[in-house]
Amino acid sequence: MKLSDDFYKNFEEKISQTRFLLKRPLTYTEKILYSHLVDTTQETNNYQIDFVGIHDSSGPMALLQLDSLDITKTKIHSALFCDHLIQAKYGAERDLQEALDTNGEIYNFLKQASEKFSMDFWEPGSGIIHQVILENYVFPGGMMVAADSHTQNAGGLGMLSIGIGGLEAAEVLAGLNFQLPKQKIMGIKLIGKLKGWASPKDLGLQLLTILSTKGAIGYIIEYFGEGVSSLSATAKATVCNIGTEMGATGSIFPFDSSMYDYLVSTHRDTIAELSNRFSSFLTADNEVLQNPDRFYDRVIEIDLSCLEPQINGPFFPDKGCAVSQLQRFIEETGAPEKISTAIIGSCTNSSYEDLNRVALLAQEALNNGLTLKCPLFIAPGSHEILKTLERDGQLKILKRIGAQLLASACGPCAGMWDRHDCKADESNTIITSFNRNYRQRNDGNKNTYAFLASPETVFLMALSGKLTFDFTKEHFLSSQGKSIMFKPPLNAERLPHNKYSKRESLFIFSEKKSSEENLVIPSDSEKLKKFVPFEIPTHIDFNNMMILIKVAGQCTTDHISPAGHWLNYRGHLENISKNFLQRGQNIFSNEVNKVKNQITGHFDTIYQTAYFYKEKKVPWIIIAEDNYGEGSSREHAAMEMRYLGGNVVLAKSFARIHEMNLKKQGVLPLIFSNPSDYQKIAEDDRISLNIKEIIPNKMINILLTHKNSEQEIIIAYHTMTNEQIKWFYAGSSLGMLRQKNNK
Repeated sequence: MKLSDDFYKNFEEKISQTRFLLKRPLTYTEKILYSHLVDTTQETNNYQIDFVGIHDSSGPMALLQLDSLDITKTKIHSALFCDHLIQAKYGAERDLQEALDTNGEIYNFLKQASEKFSMDFWEPGSGIIHQVILENYVFPGGMMVAADSHTQNAGGLGMLSIGIGGLEAAEVLAGLNFQLPKQKIMGIKLIGKLKGWASPKDLGLQLLTILSTKGAIGYIIEYFGEGVSSLSATAKATVCNIGTEMGATGSIFPFDSSMYDYLVSTHRDTIAELSNRFSSFLTADNEVLQNPDRFYDRVIEIDLSCLEPQINGPFFPDKGCAVSQLQRFIEETGAPEKISTAIIGSCTNSSYEDLNRVALLAQEALNNGLTLKCPLFIAPGSHEILKTLERDGQLKILKRIGAQLLASACGPCAGMWDRHDCKADESNTIITSFNRNYRQRNDGNKNTYAFLASPETVFLMALSGKLTFDFTKEHFLSSQGKSIMFKPPLNAERLPHNKYSKRESLFIFSEKKSSEENLVIPSDSEKLKKFVPFEIPTHIDFNNMMILIKVAGQCTTDHISPAGHWLNYRGHLENISKNFLQRGQNIFSNEVNKVKNQITGHFDTIYQTAYFYKEKKVPWIIIAEDNYGEGSSREHAAMEMRYLGGNVVLAKSFARIHEMNLKKQGVLPLIFSNPSDYQKIAEDDRISLNIKEIIPNKMINILLTHKNSEQEIIIAYHTMTNEQIKWFYAGSSLGMLRQKNNK
């Protein structure tokens, strides 16, 4: 990404102006936000964005929506990455070729759309979106968005990066400013240095257990303190990546020498020099660092020297313990002790540093005659990392120990894993270096117990074959009876000596020559279909709404719109909607994907029931618990509901991205004023509300009509701004934008 010193000169000037106006020092987060601020209201702030990223899962629908606006050229530097649709099955080369054969229709469409909208295009095999962005686009002090929840990975290189839905990305590409509610800032003070087996991933997992999956909602996390400088740039990226699981809007580290070194190593010397020259502006002001409690909304101190290797899971990324406490923890979870598969990769832990450390351990294992006790899969984060590991010799070591190489793609982390070593519902345990471990996420098996850990921990667990093995205290035994105690690879190189291997022909740079030709979609396509804007709602749509489902417990976007093979249909709303709430648990029966049709009295799948209501023009509502829609940014979880005729979600609380996706698509997200009112709603209740009551900061009366005709009122509220209410009345934000364009 090209960058001139004009950016930093403007950055410096805007920071000085902000300090003068506010008459106080600034955090690093504030410096980036204020330097990108276009205008502000009482409800939200509007920002100018430097870069937009989209991948092949979020891309088809985002670009179909963009195309419906008759936009011929994007207004901002952007890129599209093909990383989600490559299924892990046989190994890197064969899997990549099979993806090209299977997904050719989608790849051709995305390539065509990239040319039309002047976007950079990264072909299948080039790598995972966040790793490729880190290597090529991120620069300290910048602000970016991408249609994936783990976008904040880029905070490891000092760029404020925020995950959003596909329609939000399309709107920014169309030239609209990015809207963000006013954020709190959480300061994480790091002291000391990591020692022993503790890794950056363990820092992220520890923070996740402290904050939970909703503890950082409404916050941007900013790291500071003496311990920051001890972490490499890719280590910082790993920590920022986990911020997504805490519910944070973004996570960021200040600029330091590790970022300079990474920029140089990835062939961005000019940006490295510019960042270094303006480094005093790419961190919090000294007064903030000296008195953090005065300037951050919340401060947490972590002593890196006290951290231990940690394992989190299963089914919940914020539940875990130190390796030393695993025996009791595993007994409580009921997970099988034997590990069936170990996987190292994902956008969280697939850097050169991560895999280099694993390779050093693998070499020590080979030297001592140790062998893997379970299959080990490794997916380098990018083609550049793959070629660098191949050039420097680590890849040869990993193959010698028996690791199977997967494509540089998301693979099992995104549910793209055609697994054959277990029966369909066989109870088994896997351990990965991924960021999420929701039930069925990786392989579709509800009885797979997935655990999260650092790459080093994953590798050593694969050598032991048991989840309860404490490698910090226990010895391995070789086939010759030799007792071996591993030492942490503390001296592992963080960066290659000779810079990263330069990319090969997997990248097409946009020359900004936009095309006005229409996007071509085959008429018989099952994977792509032109997007038809949603209808404008009427008051009738909110009277006597049926309860489609009252969801029990955790309901992530994995529950609402599962990934796996369904990723192939993300560009075809009609077909992708067939997976709607496929993993949602009905609280009335405790069954998954089975609800009562209130008209026929029969029980059916959630999709079939919703589709029946849609055909009969019967309005319906979803009732949910806390943090509804946590996890991936997939806007399809909102679009499917809208397509099937759903109007309202009434929940105890929402995850940030999903709540915005609902608003963008014209679904009304309401929150119980009293969470205990969740218990009052019965399966056969009818629910009504007056949409004229949808006013900013005003409570809404929800009328419950019970089966015996008795009625009662419960109170709900919403977080919709004046503009977001206009989206609602226009059918969606896209509908409002189309109305403006047609005037």
